[in-house]
Amino acid sequence: MRRQLYLSAILLFMLFTLLSCKKNGGKGMPVIAGPDSVYTNIQAYQADQLADMVGVNCHFAYPGVYTDGFLTLKSRLLELCLRHIRDENNGDNATFNDHVNQLAALGMRFDLVCEKWWLPLWTQNRNYLIATKNMPNAPVEFIEYPNEDDSSPTWVQDYDTFFTAFRGGDSNTSGIPIFGPSFANTPSGPQYFLNTGGSDMSAKMDYANLHSYPGGEYVEGPMGGGWGNYTLDQDIAEYDLINAAHKTFVASETGYQLPQPGHGNLPVAESVAAKYEPRLLMWYLLKGFKYAYHYQLINNNTDENFGLLNPDMSRRQTFYAIKNTIKIFNDPGATFQPGTLNYSLAGNAANVKSMVFQKRNGKFYLVLWQAIASGTASNNAATPPYDFRNPTIPVTVSVNGISGTALGYTPSVDSVSVASFSNIKSMKVNVPDHIYVLEITH
Repeated sequence: MRRQLYLSAILLFMLFTLLSCKKNGGKGMPVIAGPDSVYTNIQAYQADQLADMVGVNCHFAYPGVYTDGFLTLKSRLLELCLRHIRDENNGDNATFNDHVNQLAALGMRFDLVCEKWWLPLWTQNRNYLIATKNMPNAPVEFIEYPNEDDSSPTWVQDYDTFFTAFRGGDSNTSGIPIFGPSFANTPSGPQYFLNTGGSDMSAKMDYANLHSYPGGEYVEGPMGGGWGNYTLDQDIAEYDLINAAHKTFVASETGYQLPQPGHGNLPVAESVAAKYEPRLLMWYLLKGFKYAYHYQLINNNTDENFGLLNPDMSRRQTFYAIKNTIKIFNDPGATFQPGTLNYSLAGNAANVKSMVFQKRNGKFYLVLWQAIASGTASNNAATPPYDFRNPTIPVTVSVNGISGTALGYTPSVDSVSVASFSNIKSMKVNVPDHIYVLEITH
């Protein structure tokens, strides 16, 4: 009888293993539960999808550091290996247009917000797009309706005018993809849009568009979207009220504020922001986002502190975290079909998330991180935010079906490898609360 029970238990375990592997056969995160785990075959993302999704908000028409420090800012953008910039379309501003064209010549492309205060309505915006359309390094890859226009009593009519002007009114601009409307009130803006005469916008946008600031919270958590009040999934569901066709999402603004009261966003410590930013990119990609534009490159006024650079243009930890992450995953070229990685994780890893990437040279990149809060959020000078300095979690990573070696990277804190493994069949990794990247050569 005991022997029969034993055999039954083995059969049940084997059935569970097969079902788990089948369930997790696509892209995403494997099942991790308890001290022991089973091998999971995961479809990899193209590594360059991560590098290519990173954008940054700039204000190159603003007086002050954006104008006076342009040459230094240009060198910082080149250092990041950044490909995408979001800015306001300033139509007939010659200095701004020159800066845009210079950056385009270096491989950067722009999402230009077509603000409606350029009168007659959007004419100068459109003229600029027409003038630059056939340049060798055409700078404009996307256009966007006026930024966070929630408070306008005419926003529904204005969007229709905008769409007609750029999509239907001129063949020179009709082929430029359009980001849908953004909302300052992320959690309920789309519902308000419907309540004030709006309707489904699927036919009038090429990408759905969130301003999904985590508000000092960790992005994977229950308050990681909508200014720290909702999950990112709730933000997506809210926007889908006007996105019935489920157009691909972008976040044309997102990011973490550093300590300095203002703007209503709870700041986090600089080391915490450096941990959160690459995690945000991973989470957004996992949720199907195409682009995420960090707000912003450098602070230009006194009530915000989101910049990757200090006011003197020196680099912050978040700058290095994003730079190091792009460097690891950078792999431009034609689209290809990545393979699968069969691996297991053993250890007490209930809060560990993972994703798999592959480059064209065949190398796999297994990303692990703890999806937990990394610190407090506070805009009170008497109780400034701090880093929890969470302990790492020891996990054994085992790769099946291939042989090779691996290097470990922690881009939030280091620009070089921090560990090496001569046998990918068994790698003991201390998983932190920021991304740990295993570069697997086979």
